[in-house]
Amino acid sequence: MGQFALLRVLLLALTFVAVVAPSANCFKYTCAPVRLTPSYNGRSPCIYYKSNVNSIYVVPCQEEHMQCAFLAWTNDAECSTRQGFSSIAYPGEACSSNDQCSTFNCYNGVCKGAELDESCTDNQDCDVGLACQKDMRCALVQNEGQLCNEDLACASYLHCVNQTCIRYGSIDTGVRFRVFAGQWNVQGLVCKSGEAEALAKAAGPGEAWFICKKGKWLKSREDENCTYKDEDTGELTWKIASCGLSWENDTFCEIASLDKQYQSTFRQFIDYLDSVKPLCSVAYTRINPYSTLLSSDSISLSRKFFCSNWKRLPEFESMKRNFSQNLFPDNYVLLAKTDFCVTKVVDSIYFKKSYVPSFALPAASVRLALVFILLLMLL
Repeated sequence: MGQFALLRVLLLALTFVAVVAPSANCFKYTCAPVRLTPSYNGRSPCIYYKSNVNSIYVVPCQEEHMQCAFLAWTNDAECSTRQGFSSIAYPGEACSSNDQCSTFNCYNGVCKGAELDESCTDNQDCDVGLACQKDMRCALVQNEGQLCNEDLACASYLHCVNQTCIRYGSIDTGVRFRVFAGQWNVQGLVCKSGEAEALAKAAGPGEAWFICKKGKWLKSREDENCTYKDEDTGELTWKIASCGLSWENDTFCEIASLDKQYQSTFRQFIDYLDSVKPLCSVAYTRINPYSTLLSSDSISLSRKFFCSNWKRLPEFESMKRNFSQNLFPDNYVLLAKTDFCVTKVVDSIYFKKSYVPSFALPAASVRLALVFILLLMLL
């Protein structure tokens, strides 16, 4: 009898763990208390794992010439001198010295590029509002309605669609269009709905066909299963929630184009482009792939749309962050509920902390079976 009672207690305990235990064992990412900040090698730490609280403490680098150098083979990271393309500023972006600019020309706190008709070898050589043409001269970028042979030929607030520079958010649902392949993966941003789908249709050399769709929305979440509904087909699809860089040890579902946050940010973004018409460098952003966590498209486009010339706008920084977070599904998971320190570090170098689950929980169906066992034992 005693052995049966003990077995019953163990089963109850296991059932309780399976039913009420958190669905994921994610790290918490948060600003580090000063008293817990370690000091080693004479350098300032920027990422510090605190095992007794299962947290990653984050300290943004204070010096402008320093960045948080995340190392995949260690738990911690420290501030080091900026290296690689991630620290280069393009024409129109802020600078304090010539060596910070891709053009080595810092004038009045802003990187300057070659002017109209001056020689160039790449788009990043030319000043804002200009692009490097086939004759290796800087020429004016194309305005709305003008012909284009690549996206970079258009002003930074326009996109090359059907070989014409058009505004973002201007194509109706159900309309097919073609773009030049190999550019930024932003086809959905040219649709009024904010979502597009690739078509298996023959196109010209270097081109691809898309169609604007109604979009999807997050219908429900049960445990770690995120259920989405496609408004075009009515079909349901599922994805598993995953850990981010938040202050909560929780998982997040990817954002969908019809979700409220996506649509609110998308409308704000379109209004910003239509009213401000920012002219930023049309150069591709050069990114060190070994230090990149966020979508490379979001990083490049953030610099294309939100160059430092527009920091005087009160809502600039929040709009820039919302753009990177809410219009890119993978980024949303990483940036949801991040605090100031994490945001500063992610903006600087884009890091990821390796994560290995300490305990694999049973699937939802198994947990339901254990609940049934619990009920039987209580009868």
